[in-house]
Amino acid sequence: MSSHNTQITTELVEQDVIKTIKDGYFSCKDFFRNYTNEGYEIYTKKKKEFLRNLCTDFYNKYSSLLNDFSKEAYTTTINRHLYIPIKFKDGGFEYPRSFIPFMDRIKDINQTPVKRPDLDELDNYMKTIPESYSLDEFLRGFFRRLKKVNIILRSREAEILQLLSNIEFLKTKIDDSSRITIPTDKEILEVLKFNRKNVKKVERAVNFLFGHKICYISGIIMNPAKLGYYFALIDDEKNLLDIDSANIFCKVPFQMGNSIIVCMRFDQVPERIGNIDYIPLTHWFWNVNMNSYGAKKEDPWEKMRIPNFSADDMELEKYRKWNLTEPLTKEFTSYEWKIIKKLSQMNQLSVDNIKELSPSGDSKSVIELLRFLVKNDVFQYYPNINFIGTNFLVGLRITSKEQIPFNNLIKGLLKLPIAQLFVNKELNELIGYVQLPKEKFGQLIEEFNDVKEKYPSLKINYSTDPNYLMNRSFNID
Repeated sequence: MSSHNTQITTELVEQDVIKTIKDGYFSCKDFFRNYTNEGYEIYTKKKKEFLRNLCTDFYNKYSSLLNDFSKEAYTTTINRHLYIPIKFKDGGFEYPRSFIPFMDRIKDINQTPVKRPDLDELDNYMKTIPESYSLDEFLRGFFRRLKKVNIILRSREAEILQLLSNIEFLKTKIDDSSRITIPTDKEILEVLKFNRKNVKKVERAVNFLFGHKICYISGIIMNPAKLGYYFALIDDEKNLLDIDSANIFCKVPFQMGNSIIVCMRFDQVPERIGNIDYIPLTHWFWNVNMNSYGAKKEDPWEKMRIPNFSADDMELEKYRKWNLTEPLTKEFTSYEWKIIKKLSQMNQLSVDNIKELSPSGDSKSVIELLRFLVKNDVFQYYPNINFIGTNFLVGLRITSKEQIPFNNLIKGLLKLPIAQLFVNKELNELIGYVQLPKEKFGQLIEEFNDVKEKYPSLKINYSTDPNYLMNRSFNID
């Protein structure tokens, strides 16, 4: 068969897969519209049967395409977990589990949102998918719209969200030891000073937040600079022709072109970027701030205010400031380096995969090393926040001839719900992004204009292009 005919066949198959996913989506909507938590004990068996049949039909139809795992693994996942994992260019799609949590009310009322999430935009997308779309394009568009779904939280869920997104709580346990396992319900009770009567309250809220992926805390964020890696900002993407894509840590698209952060071992710098114009990055500022979130509200961020970036008296409570120019002086053994390399390849850290980190199965030495790494700002747990209105991302490229407005701008940006900022503190250069409610974007631009009017040397470029790349970890080679 010619390559042209092969391409046509592939396109037709992908279009058929897209149609099957679309039909499954609307079948799920119909099913969960008819069956609710009013009879969830009766309907649970019916739900499992419905989802298992949906997955089985999909697998039988496309088994020749599903080759990322063994047949046994697919069968087990279908029967036990009621979904099919599908890999695509930008990640993974779980059919139909990627969308049913927003429809399914056949469960305990405490595990369902107080109000059905609005799926109108996702519905419209499913009804109007361009025929020219590949499977990658379709799933990319699906997740872009899914991220906009907003789930209203109860008071108990909002309170625990604020704790689970607290970056200090995710780094240090109540006994001041470094955290290398995710918080337990018991720890949450102690920190919030709840009595034992609230055990179920905490358990339900945690299960709700995890089950709907509103706050996912087993992910990690890692600072390779502590391990001898160098961070540099390159504004002209044309200079990246000879740069390995594995060295690209961050990409923020702007109208004038992409700004890129590259990361590489210090000894590779002269050879790889020695002849390129670049800006060395000295610090990595980041924060997650859910303090302005309000429970039980259609607009949970109504009390949030964009900071006055011109203010000189701005105060910050908690944030991270990681130095990118001071590697650890500790000499790691080859055994420890193997553990660190494995850790850098993990998106998540749990009790289960701590054992996987050790080449010899010695979990005690792994635990000691992990605690050292957390204590010395090499890595820590990071809260992945979704479905509460903070999905709007604004890429930033900032320069200033004056130190004071530059510092004030950093402080102000760190007060927003989510901020990842890489800077050169000596040259007053910044690249990064913030996430905030879309409704607050206009206020953000107004504050940018005000501070630029006061400090004309301040240059602020921003972008809302969704095609960004941001790593919170980096594969150590």
